[in-house]
Amino acid sequence: MLATLLGAAFLLGAATVFMHVQRLEPCLLCVSQQLAFFAIGLAAAIALALNSRRSLFPAITGILSIAGGAFAIRQLWLQSLPADEVPACGASFEYLVDVLPLGELIGAMISGTGECAEIDWSLFGISMAGWALFAFACFLAVSIYCLRIGRA
Repeated sequence: MLATLLGAAFLLGAATVFMHVQRLEPCLLCVSQQLAFFAIGLAAAIALALNSRRSLFPAITGILSIAGGAFAIRQLWLQSLPADEVPACGASFEYLVDVLPLGELIGAMISGTGECAEIDWSLFGISMAGWALFAFACFLAVSIYCLRIGRA
């Protein structure tokens, strides 16, 4: 679980650098993925703090990894669409938080908008969503490993 906590902290730190240094505004699906990274890190931190040997925490991080991976896959799908099929761009995340009820906000975060189809950054030809999917797959692999050996 220590590797999971450190990985999540690194990814959230990188997201902060992209937002504040590179001035990249996160789209709704990016925010959803960041929340998944935070939840994964929180579950790992709790498991470490409790010195838990139960399989509950690896199961939780595994489920959160699958959910985060689904957000990344949705964003990759939006990024693969032809320009004329991309959904319309929506309002900013801050505005949506102010005006939408929680249920509608969560629905908007899951579905994404036109901003989610834009690729503002890539490394080795892989977009940020692709790297996030890779990270979620790694977290899932660590969770499965912890479940198999029977400890967090």
